[in-house]
Amino acid sequence: MNNNEIKILNLLIQSEIIHYSDIANLTGKSRSTVAKYLNDISKYVAKFDVQLIKKRNVGIYLEGDLSKLSRKNHFKDKNEPENSDQRSLNLLTDLLTADSPVKVQTLADKNFLSRSSIDNDIKNVKLLISDYDAKVITTSAGIQLKATEREKRKIMSQLIDLYWGAESSIPYQVASEEDTKKLSPKTSDFFSQKTLIKTIKAVELFKKKTALKLSDYEFQSLVIHIAIAIERIKNDQVLKSAERFLPLEENTKVLTEIIEKEFDIKLPDDEKQYLNIHILAAENLLDSINKNSSIKGLENSEISNFLMNNLNHFDSVLISNLTVHLIPALKRLSLGLTIRNPYTSEIKRYFSYSYNEAVTLGAKIKKEYGVSLNDDELAYIALHIEAFNERNHHSVTAALVCSTGLGTARLLEQRIKRQFPDQIKITRVVSLQEIQDSPINEDLVISTINVKLPNAKHVIIVSPFLNENGIQKINSQIDQLLSTNTKADAFMSLISRNLIFISNKNQTRDAVINYIAERLQKEGYAETGIGKAAIEREKLASTAIHVVSTPHAPVKYVKRPAIAIYIDNKGILWQGKNIKVVFFLALNQEVKENIEKIYEYFDDILENEHLINQIATSNSVEEVIELLKGGEK
Repeated sequence: MNNNEIKILNLLIQSEIIHYSDIANLTGKSRSTVAKYLNDISKYVAKFDVQLIKKRNVGIYLEGDLSKLSRKNHFKDKNEPENSDQRSLNLLTDLLTADSPVKVQTLADKNFLSRSSIDNDIKNVKLLISDYDAKVITTSAGIQLKATEREKRKIMSQLIDLYWGAESSIPYQVASEEDTKKLSPKTSDFFSQKTLIKTIKAVELFKKKTALKLSDYEFQSLVIHIAIAIERIKNDQVLKSAERFLPLEENTKVLTEIIEKEFDIKLPDDEKQYLNIHILAAENLLDSINKNSSIKGLENSEISNFLMNNLNHFDSVLISNLTVHLIPALKRLSLGLTIRNPYTSEIKRYFSYSYNEAVTLGAKIKKEYGVSLNDDELAYIALHIEAFNERNHHSVTAALVCSTGLGTARLLEQRIKRQFPDQIKITRVVSLQEIQDSPINEDLVISTINVKLPNAKHVIIVSPFLNENGIQKINSQIDQLLSTNTKADAFMSLISRNLIFISNKNQTRDAVINYIAERLQKEGYAETGIGKAAIEREKLASTAIHVVSTPHAPVKYVKRPAIAIYIDNKGILWQGKNIKVVFFLALNQEVKENIEKIYEYFDDILENEHLINQIATSNSVEEVIELLKGGEK
């Protein structure tokens, strides 16, 4: 189970009855995602002869003997390195704080591990730092982390986030060391509890003096940066010259003065510059950032127009929210200011369609403004796109055609809205002439007159007063459009036996993508150049998550839509990750009508870890196809 499922299970054990709203508040996830969590929990608790019960108007609860379930240790002590992942984090911490190379045998003896276990942990450490400008160097003297001081601090900040957890935060008011004991002891490798307490108090004083409003994330980020910096400066491990010097913000000067007084130190100019970056990001003052930004055309109207011209689907809310998000983000990124998204992995995994849309938009942003968006930034954009998709989720768009007058048309519109409030979204009410003279993009045309519309996907004829017969017709069509079977059919129609490859060659990312591209071209699915384009897209934003990667092909290279699958249980080296299953998505306009269904079914596959593991160990094409159809063993 994942962390959210563990939290839900703990809540179920502690409470007699809970509701969807309780789980949504606990996890921050949508109802559809919560439903998937509950399905996984139901399978898990069944092993203990316990049933997960969901009763309408009652709630969600566990039924059976909970004693075995309660005794089971679902929550591992994060401070105890009982698995490879935790040991790897601890090893990286040791390397970050070491002043010289460390002997592998010394590490093995210290952690009571075999030499082979340490070697495996070193490989994991290399994966952990793959997104940073850092390397693990092995010599006869031992192993050592090679990176600039600036890069080491970035990794330290990331590690502290991992130790504390994405949903933990530093308490605003800290009076003593006792208050910080709830935070992971491993942070003491980077700064002492005393330094942490003094830093929190310094930032609190800074907030009062400047009236600067800091979000929880900004408060925690600033505290972590300062606490790390203080300890590093004490050990003469200071930052080297920055690439560009910006005028210090007044708030930066105030904070500098407080820190120097609190810790009785003198901050070097380079440290002030790095502090200034954090203040710039926290202030989010567009004029202040803009005077140091090299990019132009970041007015509200220009960004809004850019978005409307480059998004396939949108509403006014999405355009407004993305505009508000992108203007400060682009200016911040142009100054080299980045923020960490603690939920990037989950967003890439659970919202693959929205993330893919964000990557496509990110490529257009880079072309237009010359600013690259990393995975964290793209994941934030994906959340906006996912919110738009959820607003329009599970609703059928419909155009109403009525020739008996506007009054009758409005009556029919109101009756449809009352009868199908969450299932149908009426986009327009038009006359027969208007519908014949314009493109029809809606899922459904509901007409009060018998009309033939060759360009319409589905047409239903009803009475202007929407009688029982008309309601049944609409219900039947909605069921067909939204049914799970339709989703499975839409997805499986893109799967071909000729495009499922099972290997054990332990290849690299580029080799696998090029192999798939060659086969797509040979089978008549793609144009020459599709492999190169997909590799460039992966360089822009990796789709690798856990053991799966989902590279996408630009539409212009796709002749016929298809999803190719490459399986290698030994693993594929994919930008620092060990990937075992690759879904290569080669989609074009032919699947536009079914794109939401395809991705909904695909997301269900990606979220099912057990199913993915079964696919990764499959020995035949037929077995893979049966698993994708829903034949999980």
